[in-house]
Amino acid sequence: MEIQKRCKYCGGTFIAHKMTTIYCSPSCNNKDYKQKIREKQIADYQAQHPIPKPATPKSPLNDKQFLTPREAAKVLGVGKSTVYRELASGLIKAIQLKGITLCSKKYIIVHKALYPIG
Repeated sequence: MEIQKRCKYCGGTFIAHKMTTIYCSPSCNNKDYKQKIREKQIADYQAQHPIPKPATPKSPLNDKQFLTPREAAKVLGVGKSTVYRELASGLIKAIQLKGITLCSKKYIIVHKALYPIG
């Protein structure tokens, strides 16, 4: 009786002589065994030596290119009314789209460096 099977390690097809055969050759069996041992050793090492988490959590504002006045206030460390006052005076450039005011992040960072408000 010939049974077509797929090797668990290399993925090649082979003819199995038993229903329980899962590898095409002893070398695939040996390689898969060594890989499992390696993965277990890595998992044990990672359990014993956990990676410390960074002290400062990643801010979602880092990924944005445009900021709302409220987000700009957080970046600058001031109140949102101060940001609106800076917008009205023209120190911070912004655009309005469908009633939403957006400030370019690069202008906010430059403004923070040139004109420290707080």
